[in-house]
Amino acid sequence: MTDDHRDPAALADENRVLARRLERERQIRRKAEEIAEQGLRDLYQKQQELEFLSQIAIMANQGGSVQEVLASALEYMCRFTGWSAAHAFILAGEGDARRMWPSNIWYCDPAHDLSDFQAATARMVFAAAEGLPGTVWGRGEPVWVEEIMSTSNFPRGEVALRSGLRAAFSTPLLIGSEVVAALEFFSPNPMPKDPALLTMLHQAGTQLGRLIERDRATSRLHDSLHDPLTGLPNRTHFLREVDQACREYALDNDKGFCVLFVDLDRFKIVNDSLGHAAGDVLITQVGARLRESIQRGEFTGDGTALLARMGGDEFTILVPGVRSPQDAVAAADSLQALLRNPFQIEGHEVVTSASIGIAMRSSETGSADELVRHADMAMYQAKARGKARCELYDATMQASATRRLDLLSDLQAAVRDQKFELHYQPIVSVADGGIVGAEALVRWRTSPD
Repeated sequence: MTDDHRDPAALADENRVLARRLERERQIRRKAEEIAEQGLRDLYQKQQELEFLSQIAIMANQGGSVQEVLASALEYMCRFTGWSAAHAFILAGEGDARRMWPSNIWYCDPAHDLSDFQAATARMVFAAAEGLPGTVWGRGEPVWVEEIMSTSNFPRGEVALRSGLRAAFSTPLLIGSEVVAALEFFSPNPMPKDPALLTMLHQAGTQLGRLIERDRATSRLHDSLHDPLTGLPNRTHFLREVDQACREYALDNDKGFCVLFVDLDRFKIVNDSLGHAAGDVLITQVGARLRESIQRGEFTGDGTALLARMGGDEFTILVPGVRSPQDAVAAADSLQALLRNPFQIEGHEVVTSASIGIAMRSSETGSADELVRHADMAMYQAKARGKARCELYDATMQASATRRLDLLSDLQAAVRDQKFELHYQPIVSVADGGIVGAEALVRWRTSPD
């Protein structure tokens, strides 16, 4: 039998086998295509996620304030995810008083009027586990609300419904494992939970947490160099700047400068009569007046003088461009004139003046600390000579201060070693020679040398 005359049954069986084989190949090919398409979709999704997180990282590390960066990040995140609105709650306070506070940092799709919801949010403060931000804070992980009205722990639910919002989710901003803020997002449609989106935004929250961390570090650095009452540079900051000026002077002697040490006269009277709070107000007002004068260029034409609060009622000013004692005294005199105008403190008119010490930078001056110490000595000399005046430091002040210190040490040692002797000396009447009284004298026994 030839191939052209095969058994029809055999041909049918062969055709069925071939058909099954072809179908299997088609299924395999379709499966491969599906896998390839899914792989491409996954790859595209992964690329999108990487691009998203990369952009968030760039925002977290760029310059600008926390408010500016978070506002940009919220807008970018909403546009990327398709959600309509977002807001940031910031964790603040100490101990049991810590709460999630509204920041008024928003992104809202212009197509939606959320003014009522924004106003309600501005009045909300959440403890741990309260509301959406508090729940995120308490759990330390993202929270998804598919339908706002279906949850009882959403105090803004009614106003959200009136504003056309149906779904929400929130993710924490983290520094390590510490929650420092919560970003909340809103949609006008009920939204099924999207674990992939939550994971991605959780990672974004970790990235943005670095923004808060950097801001904290910057604040700590600022606080370490500034006076908390006046906001002026403190002693540490001032000495750094004087040290830098000393180094510049060593390279170029034409870059002269002086240090003014300012102590308010009769400040204790204000404290004792009006109270310490009034004293703080006076310190703040004096600092503000001096700072404004410097900014107007009244000490130096370019307004580069540096004002600092050293503590108590003491201020210092680094005045660049001063090459002669006459220039330095002129700067001190202008400061005195500035303080003559009275200050208004709690309904009282307070008049004050200042004792000012001046130290000129010279080749004999050593460190910044020494220069400030010289100005301090000159200030005490001004106060001793009647207050409301200025004195220029000279070397005799150092010798006098050293003598006073030595004398104080010797007096303390004499008390310790019982070297003081009490003597009574009679007071004799010239008229009759009789003793009418006695005066007590303390004599200090010193060694012959």
